[in-house]
This record gives sequence, structure tokens and C-alpha cells, in this order.
Amino acid sequence: MATTSYDPSHPPKKALSGSDPKSFGYTTLQSRLPVIVSKTVDDIYRSYHNLPDTDLFRSEKEQEAKSIIEGIGALRYELQRDKPFRPLKDDLPDVNEWNQALSDYYATSSWFKASWLFAECYLYRRIKELFALTRHWRDYDPFFQQKKTVLKSSQKAVVAIAVHLMSPSDTKNTDDKEFKVKSLSALDVLVSQGPESKGTQEAFFEMAQICLWGNATDLSLLDNPNLAKVEELQRRMLITS
Repeated sequence: MATTSYDPSHPPKKALSGSDPKSFGYTTLQSRLPVIVSKTVDDIYRSYHNLPDTDLFRSEKEQEAKSIIEGIGALRYELQRDKPFRPLKDDLPDVNEWNQALSDYYATSSWFKASWLFAECYLYRRIKELFALTRHWRDYDPFFQQKKTVLKSSQKAVVAIAVHLMSPSDTKNTDDKEFKVKSLSALDVLVSQGPESKGTQEAFFEMAQICLWGNATDLSLLDNPNLAKVEELQRRMLITS
């Protein structure tokens, strides 16, 4: 009996791509990723304009930043015109693995024809390449300010969920002392009870709900994240948990 070999270019089922205009993959590549790319340009533009006059390397940094912005514009053009993938050109530790994967599985692929998830990962890696090819912006994270803002606004939800999952939920008095009786949290149940138990199923459902609503606040899925939008999504997450 012949065995079937699966790999990224021959998946067990057809990979979701941007070739179907009705798919999430198409929406991602056509609408969502170009917005992310534009925000990257906005961030680097603000950063180099805010460089202090006392910075000895200001002129070099400005030129490199302008080069990055130009490269991001070219990257967006490739994406929107469904151009073929190209090998990476930097010297980061994972460059050989990326180029090997491109050669082995995506040699004839383009943005809208490849798996949308690979295309999105490749986009971020290409953005990283632009910074890696510079001297002064090599370790710069163009998404840091967005991540910092949303994390700060998420503090209340993070603490509430952590307490809900991990803290003791009951106390019981004895004749000589009061001690805490820790009821099984969702995490404890998943570890201590069998997979068929009702408790395990309920705990799994609870954690899946938290993951679901947590993913809803993923920065890459929020075209215009703001405090009100994030808090509304997290309110739903807290209610369902």
C-alpha cells in the first residue's frame, strides 16, 4: 500500500490562500496586511522625526529610515500585485531556514497563491529584513508602541483572568484555625482529571473561551486598535469565563 507524503507544498487538504475573494485569506492579503504595512511606515516616520538634535548619528539614522520606508513601499507593491516570493538577503540566524523553505515549498508561489498564513509570516520576516540590513535600526521593533499601549490597557483583564484561573476560591473554618481550601482551577482540572471527565470538558471549554476572546485583541486583527475597542472585547472575555 502506497504511503502519502505531506509537506507545505502538498498538504492533506488544499491550503487556504488569497485566491478566493470570499475567504479570510483574501481579506487578509487584500485589506488587513496593507494596513499593517502602512502603520509600520507611520511608526518609523515618527521615530526618525523625533530623533534629538544631539544624536551624533542622526543623519545616518534618517537616511536609513528613509531607505526602510522606501523598502516597505516596495514590499507593499509586491503584495498588492501578487508578485512571486523572493529569497531573504539579511544575515539573521534563521535566514537559511527561510530561504530553504522558500526554495523547497514556495519556489513558484506568490502572495495570493501560497498559504495565507505563510504569506503573512513572510511579510513580517521581510519587514524584519529591512531593519536587519541597517546599522542603526537593526534591533528596532516597529510594533513596540502598539504592543505597549494595548498591553497597558489590558492590565485589568490580564489580572482578572489570572486570579480566576489560579487563586483559591473558597475558605473553610476548622476548630483551631482557618485555612484555605483550594478548589480545582481550570488548570488543575486539565492536569489532574481524565480527558473524559465532565470537569475536564468544562475546564477546556472555559480556557478555549478565554483564548478565543484573547485572540480577538490580537494587534494584527485590529485595524485601528483603541482603548474602548480593546476593553469591549476583554469585557466579553471576562463575562464568558
